[in-house]
Amino acid sequence: MSERNFRDELLIDQHALDKCAVEQPDLFAEWGCQWADAVNDRDRAKDALSLARSTADADVRNSPKLFGWVAEKAPTEAFISSAILTHVDYKAANEDYMTACHSVNVLAIAKEAFEQRRKMIEVLVNLYMSSYFSGNKSLDKSYQPATNNLSSKTQNDGLDSSPRLRKRST
Repeated sequence: MSERNFRDELLIDQHALDKCAVEQPDLFAEWGCQWADAVNDRDRAKDALSLARSTADADVRNSPKLFGWVAEKAPTEAFISSAILTHVDYKAANEDYMTACHSVNVLAIAKEAFEQRRKMIEVLVNLYMSSYFSGNKSLDKSYQPATNNLSSKTQNDGLDSSPRLRKRST
């Protein structure tokens, strides 16, 4: 699994929605590919676990005394099944498989989280387009003087810095 933490890349800067929207497909594809690689690793680990199980089964059947069987008759299926679980190669393969499953689960969460990120960017863009972040003057009168002063100052600054208007005034 990647050394990077997907949680850091989920952050959305509401003041740079354009950047977030542009980088979203690349992030989704990147983490989706990591998920696909993890699924591939998990499936290969599952195959290795099956091979280790069959090898352990053969070892237990061929040398049951090495695994603790003391009776003179052939070992029972229950003994063979439990001995397989204690076989060194099987235990290692099982651990690798469990680790691979964990990686797949974490990356599946990452993939879903990036889908949620896409939806949240859409929501924030819609809120921005509806002037949500500018303050609602009709609901809260305390915003009105500040927004009026800010807009007037911004307009005046813009007009003062206009080269065409400076030319006209001279």
